[in-house]
Amino acid sequence: MTRILIVDDEDLIRRMLGRLLKRNGYDCTLADCARAARVELDSAPFDLVLSDVNMPGESGLELVRHVLTNFPD
Repeated sequence: MTRILIVDDEDLIRRMLGRLLKRNGYDCTLADCARAARVELDSAPFDLVLSDVNMPGESGLELVRHVLTNFPD
């Protein structure tokens, strides 16, 4: 099953996207910020990361750089 990490600081968007993807057969994990996403990334592999760009603290672009550097697969 494809594992997707959804990262968004807006609760409604994060949960709505998670529900939609789960209904279509994806295993989704939700994170409300880049820091929480990093914890999830360290605990399990993901096939895809969907991230908001503008978030408080670390931006989605910084998170993507981290993912590409540390999880190139």
